[in-house]
Amino acid sequence: MGKLTLSVDDRLIKVAKEWTRTRGVSISQIVSKFFVSIGRSSNLPDEMPPVLRRLIGILEDHEMALEEYHRHLEEKYL
Repeated sequence: MGKLTLSVDDRLIKVAKEWTRTRGVSISQIVSKFFVSIGRSSNLPDEMPPVLRRLIGILEDHEMALEEYHRHLEEKYL
């Protein structure tokens, strides 16, 4: 099994750890399931998992600074 290092905001890591703890799974399991789900799908939006379909183009019409994005995540998850 390979090892992968990701760079993620500390606040998101905290949220992810709490989310996985309450569900009895690991972050590695969630990331692995995500990769499996995108590996099975083609690039056609109709065949993507619903969560990915909802994210397509979400920021196309918005120019958002990194600070604004972090503020949004804090408001949403903390």
